[in-house]
Amino acid sequence: MVLAHANDRHSQKKLEAENLWQGVCGPGKTLRFHLLANNSLKGCSSMSWKNLMLLLFFGGVLGVGCAVQHQISLEVRPQEGGGVQGAGTYRHGSTVTVVAEPSEGYVFEGWEKEGQRVSSQESYEFVIEKDQKLVALFRRKPEEFVDVELYFASPEAVRTGRAGPFGYVIPVQRQVKLFEEPEKLLREALEALIQGPAAGDETVLPVVHESLEIMEVQIADGVATVHVSRKMFGEGWGGGSLQGTVFTQAFVRTSAQFGTVDRLMVQVEGKLWEDGHRVWDGPLSPDDL
Repeated sequence: MVLAHANDRHSQKKLEAENLWQGVCGPGKTLRFHLLANNSLKGCSSMSWKNLMLLLFFGGVLGVGCAVQHQISLEVRPQEGGGVQGAGTYRHGSTVTVVAEPSEGYVFEGWEKEGQRVSSQESYEFVIEKDQKLVALFRRKPEEFVDVELYFASPEAVRTGRAGPFGYVIPVQRQVKLFEEPEKLLREALEALIQGPAAGDETVLPVVHESLEIMEVQIADGVATVHVSRKMFGEGWGGGSLQGTVFTQAFVRTSAQFGTVDRLMVQVEGKLWEDGHRVWDGPLSPDDL
């Protein structure tokens, strides 16, 4: 309940004789009365005079009223599309702002009221004059793909021990899901590399075992740091230091094709990567291989 008052009796008398105050004084309690020029009250209903008089305090008879309040309810379609803020109870005539925020993979389409589109902006501001229900509409982003080069092991280079133009790896063009965030795009490419060659492709060999997990990807100042869970190498080719060489070349060359990455560092469960022959103790670029 909002108590409206003025200590200046003369300013009260300037009100028109038939100003109508209306308010909600609790569930189902509606107060209607007229504030007359002589500061007397008439026409009260749904509220006892005793309770009404409790609202008056020293300084003369005051203008009293309960502010009209309205409910704002919000709905999200589809439910997984995003989140909303701004539902609640507001005074009549208040300015209300509701905000929608899409979930990852979704875009905001607009606010809808009573089946009509009222705004296409995520933040919608309006003056409330009655109870309202607003619906935030989202839609899933269409998936986009980008061509990348994944560097798998070369069967010929592994068999003969003679490096080719790219060392012991060769590029294979594949498509991966496009992400705006460079860390997510790099992760997507490396995870495709971990999954190995396409089914039936015998022109290349896997670089690592498909169970290898990428825990985190960080990119700062052109240096990408990839944290993996463990090191497990693929089957069907070479051994010893050659495995480490192929792994290093494949990850560095696959990563360096992106403009945000100049050098790569791989760590295994928070520790420096090593294969018993060498330790990966600093970022590497293709020129360092």
